[in-house]
Amino acid sequence: MTSWAAVSHFEIFDVIKNFELCTSHDKLKSKKDHVWVEICSNWLCDTGKYRMKPLNLYFYVSQNRNGIYKSYKEYRDEVFRTKNKYSIEEDNIDEDRDSDEMHEPTSKDFTCHPQNNKHSCKNKILNFNITFSETQWSSIKPSEKIDKNKKSYWSFKKGWTHIVCELIYLSQRLPCAFNLKTHNIFKDNSTDNNNFIIKINGFCTDKNCKAAIYGEGTFNLSEKDNITLNIITLDTKEIAHTKKRHISRPLREKFKQKLISTKSENFRAKLIDKFYEYGQQMPHIFPYIVVCNKIRQEVTNEEL
Repeated sequence: MTSWAAVSHFEIFDVIKNFELCTSHDKLKSKKDHVWVEICSNWLCDTGKYRMKPLNLYFYVSQNRNGIYKSYKEYRDEVFRTKNKYSIEEDNIDEDRDSDEMHEPTSKDFTCHPQNNKHSCKNKILNFNITFSETQWSSIKPSEKIDKNKKSYWSFKKGWTHIVCELIYLSQRLPCAFNLKTHNIFKDNSTDNNNFIIKINGFCTDKNCKAAIYGEGTFNLSEKDNITLNIITLDTKEIAHTKKRHISRPLREKFKQKLISTKSENFRAKLIDKFYEYGQQMPHIFPYIVVCNKIRQEVTNEEL
């Protein structure tokens, strides 16, 4: 009897198209690369086990079964061409216009977002505030940077998305695994002080939801805590979510420090105690046990 894969060809392509599977030399990444684990984390059973093992996924792609690798390359090439097209168009925009005015998200991005207009929870709009502690703010406090065109801009430090999503969850217990796509930080020209405006937007990555999110706030460079963002999104608690947030490198390093002396089961249990309340959906901001095991194994390998 023929055994069928637990994950369909179309499911596989729908996920891998969002990941970079090739090296800088345009070669497929090795079977030991962590990208295969990250992809397979999207297909986990209720028990936390993989529906498709990372090694099996690697061979499925590397052997171009059902033309998967060819389709992936064609898709990524098309995305690359599209990005280049838009970047050329942006370069031709009148440079006298303020870049923040051209690209900054607004509250209209939320209220007019097509995904929200047809969302089953479109009438359940949440409007709330989140506040950064001194430790949280110091770890992501924006700094001035220079882009490839030698223009200055302000940006959060790496790891800011997880902190924002954690605060959102603790405030509203939303099951959404938000992908905060953009954030704009620019000086508030309406005041003489060193005040800045923050604007963020994104969406829930769970295929059953896709709700949009928008946030806005102000801060002064001299402030160390009590920085507040006003968040607007949908109350999606009635929708079943299974998607987990990707563990960024800064967060991964923090997890490693904990897992040096703690077993994966105990580490995850502490996260559950912190975030989970009986009767709620499992929070999206902590990983499955298999991911914890993988991070702990990385710690062990580094010590060898």
